[in-house]
Amino acid sequence: MIEPIIIDIKGIRLFISKWILFGGRFMKSIMRKSIFVIAVFCALLIFCMFGSVIAEEVTILASGSCGTNVTYQLDSKGILTISGTGKMTHYYSSSSVPWYSKRSNIKSVVIEDGATSIGNYAFYNCSGLTSVTIPNSITSIGSSAFSGCSKITEVHISNIAKWCDINFSSLTSNPLRSKKAYLYVNNSKITDLVIPEGVDSIKNNAFAGYALLNSVTIPNSVTTIGISAFRDCSSLTSVTIPNRVTTIGISAFQGCSGLTSVTIPNSVTSIGNQAFQGCSGLTSVTIPNSVTSIGNYAFRDCSSLTSINIEAT
Repeated sequence: MIEPIIIDIKGIRLFISKWILFGGRFMKSIMRKSIFVIAVFCALLIFCMFGSVIAEEVTILASGSCGTNVTYQLDSKGILTISGTGKMTHYYSSSSVPWYSKRSNIKSVVIEDGATSIGNYAFYNCSGLTSVTIPNSITSIGSSAFSGCSKITEVHISNIAKWCDINFSSLTSNPLRSKKAYLYVNNSKITDLVIPEGVDSIKNNAFAGYALLNSVTIPNSVTTIGISAFRDCSSLTSVTIPNRVTTIGISAFQGCSGLTSVTIPNSVTSIGNQAFQGCSGLTSVTIPNSVTSIGNYAFRDCSSLTSINIEAT
């Protein structure tokens, strides 16, 4: 005979009540610990995000004068700021530049609006320099100003027309010549260059060495393409030369190995020495009957050139 099972309802209730009480206390303890852990985690996160900024104190490594009304300041972040009005001093050797002994610390150069020139040798052999900001007020850049600055990756300007009008004293006056640099106009990267209407001359060395430039559109207002204006723009595949251009300067497109064809408009009267020398991808050239002078070695080392069309007079 199966004996009846006696269930102690009161005991079960007591057992359940104790577990609920224990479970509640346990959960409260877990929650307290969780809140504590979360608070610690948040504190650590905030410290990681902002602690180094708070801890890091920017100090001045060097400062002084670099022109009659122009001063400089180099900070511990590697930012060299040039400020003031008028011309920077033209230096006659790199060692006479006031920040030369600190050149390895320079990572960024910011020239503020008001300065009108950059002196000879100004940033010579600043091998760690990666970024340059040049204002609209700059009208000339001295010889070897950016010589040896091979790590520049960014050149910031705000106006293409002003840039085209700068007097670059030499090829090494142009920071674009690092061959790794991109030109930024108002923070927009420029690889397909459109020169604005109203520009009448592209000055010597204006885009020399801009190896990352793909195409150029030149407006009808331009009459002169200066010496070495687009020299060594090795990625340049397309250029439109307008009908008002009369002179293509010496070495204007020398070393533009990506160019495949060039049509010279019938407004051009003079093609300078070495104007297209080393354009190894160039396969055809059309020369109008308006041209009266073609300089020495204008098409030298154009190893792919198979067709030259000269219009009859």
